[in-house]
Amino acid sequence: MVTVSSPLAPTQKGQDAHALGVVADGLMTIEEAAGFLAISRGHVYSLMNEGALRFVKLGRSRRIPRRSVVELAARALQGGVFR
Repeated sequence: MVTVSSPLAPTQKGQDAHALGVVADGLMTIEEAAGFLAISRGHVYSLMNEGALRFVKLGRSRRIPRRSVVELAARALQGGVFR
């Protein structure tokens, strides 16, 4: 079972389409996301736990949609801050 975690959960009706769109650009490992954002793995986990970074749970592993990482970086570029 694949679960997409999002700080802004879509309605049940559009959930499947939303999940498909989010993962369409591919998935990154925690290490890849940390490298892309130039932050530590621990910070990536913190962002996921806070709901600031969406992730997909595949069994016991977490993968981060590439689009979610890019969106997080864009928010920070527009004046937001990585907490």
